Amino acid sequence: MKECAIALPPSGTVLREVLKTTFYLLNIKMFSENPVILGDRIVLKPKRKGSLINALSELFYGLAEYISKEESELIERVKKKGKSASPLMIFPMSGNDRKYIDEFLKKLKAKKFSEAFRNYAKLIGGVDEEELVEILSEYRTELPVYGYTLDAEKTVELMVPQALKPEHYEFSRKYGQGLSSPSKHYLGLHSMSLALAGFMYSRAGRIVEKGTGQGTFVLLTPVDVSYDLGNVYSEILRSYKSVVVGKVDGLTPEEALVLWLGTKARFPSNVPRIHSNLNVIAAREPGGQSPSFLVLLKTYSLWLPSMLANKLTERGDKVLEAFENVLQKTFRYVYGRDVEGGEMYVKYVKLLYEVLVGSKLADEFLYVVNRDLASIVASGGKAKSWMRTLSWLSRHLYWAMKELMHPA
Repeated sequence: MKECAIALPPSGTVLREVLKTTFYLLNIKMFSENPVILGDRIVLKPKRKGSLINALSELFYGLAEYISKEESELIERVKKKGKSASPLMIFPMSGNDRKYIDEFLKKLKAKKFSEAFRNYAKLIGGVDEEELVEILSEYRTELPVYGYTLDAEKTVELMVPQALKPEHYEFSRKYGQGLSSPSKHYLGLHSMSLALAGFMYSRAGRIVEKGTGQGTFVLLTPVDVSYDLGNVYSEILRSYKSVVVGKVDGLTPEEALVLWLGTKARFPSNVPRIHSNLNVIAAREPGGQSPSFLVLLKTYSLWLPSMLANKLTERGDKVLEAFENVLQKTFRYVYGRDVEGGEMYVKYVKLLYEVLVGSKLADEFLYVVNRDLASIVASGGKAKSWMRTLSWLSRHLYWAMKELMHPA
């Protein structure tokens, strides 16, 4: 079967990342090589004719089952609070976005996302593979229209909801982009389905701001792969899926975020450093008159944090669990929750990160942490359980970092 080249939106856009993720998650057994990014195209090599269609159908059936459970859990959770909820609340959207989503659902004869994905899985099974590749072979970026216009012409013209293009709103406008710059992105039935699938699969948390209740959604996407990685590709996907399931409790301090991602990804040592990276996307949820806007879109190297997590695992599950607990408490403190010893947690994590990247020595980490804890007790404080935990954990971290930096 000849290779399939599918166009992608430009780099730096959320739409590109979620679409890419969908293709990355297709059953690799149906392809002779892993997906490869070449410029603004993703190249797939199906083993035989129809493999791409079969892989997509399989992926959407799986997504429908996964989302159906989430919709039921959401309704039940809200019901216990004496309120009613729509299953569509699993996707962040404004009033106008709801119109766009309703049009998408209507086209697939569905009332909720799980039904839409299940119906699309059936629909895609009857689509000609070459025709699908053709209508996804062009992504227009010329004014006044952006998008997969061939798909829109062949199926239905659908506007893109804000959550799929937050980089085009408010504070996230790029330098030189005027307020009159058009933001009309059109997708068709296929491209919208693929984009929403990538969004659903890459969701890795929701952070709620204390006081305002405003939410920020977090997406995690794999980095671009530009050549066939063989069996290593499966290792990358395994780590990627693990970190998405692990969820993200906070974005700051950044050191805690990177360490947290590393504990969940735990890339094995045979994965090249360049492919042990992860893209983190965070955007404010749209609501009322407030548009969605990009908070963070950055690539993080997780090789060292992963190796540290692997070393901690060797020292026992309780060690890694204690480390994750420290990171969670750091996030909670920074986001305004009451955490005893909060400032110490932040200092602890920042200092540890400096050691990991080579800015400070492990000896300094061990000394400073225990000196400061002893100082708190000496100044009239009482040795509490959180202090004892930080001290105990510091010794495990010290030896783990020593082994990591100076392997035998």
